[in-house]
Amino acid sequence: MELAYRFFRKYFISTIFLLLFFLLFNMLLIIGVLLFANINSNHLEMPVKTISNLISVNDKGDIYSEDAVGKLLDQKQAWAMLLNDYGTVIWQYNMPSHLPKQYSSTDIAKFSRWYLNEYPTYVYEHSAGLLVIGCAPESIVKWNYSMNTKYTSLMLAGCVIIVIANVFLMLLLFWRNTQRVEKAITPILQGIEKISNGQEVSLPEKEN
Repeated sequence: MELAYRFFRKYFISTIFLLLFFLLFNMLLIIGVLLFANINSNHLEMPVKTISNLISVNDKGDIYSEDAVGKLLDQKQAWAMLLNDYGTVIWQYNMPSHLPKQYSSTDIAKFSRWYLNEYPTYVYEHSAGLLVIGCAPESIVKWNYSMNTKYTSLMLAGCVIIVIANVFLMLLLFWRNTQRVEKAITPILQGIEKISNGQEVSLPEKEN
């Protein structure tokens, strides 16, 4: 009986380790994919605040931008414009020529959330008005998705419960399967143990 106990203990422990290895491997695989995507994404994060701080307005209302503004925008393949309180473009850098130079409040609301024509945009409040930075088409995907707070909390809690329930169910099914295998193979292991100890083993005769 000791031989059977050792066999199933090793079988159970080795299976648990295999399951843990499988989960760890998948976690590392997901992390690797995320890191690979991040490395190859050209670091699309736009330093909007930095660019805004490099654009200044003097007492006469003249706008000046430091050379670093152009370098930062060129690195990101982006362009920029500065709108006053009336929606008029009062400063720009590499702004596409086909874009209008005047925008209504409705236009501003639309491209602040979505796109300006085909250009994904960032907007940032500036002392002279509103700074708008446009990126290359299809370089950024913008989503506008809102969810009820209670619904989100319940959904996250539900996902956690589902994961825990699945792990528990997997372990339960594995334990039941181990019990069935143990019940079927224990007589064989006991017979092997008796033979190894020099004891006689009687096998049931097959009926005709």
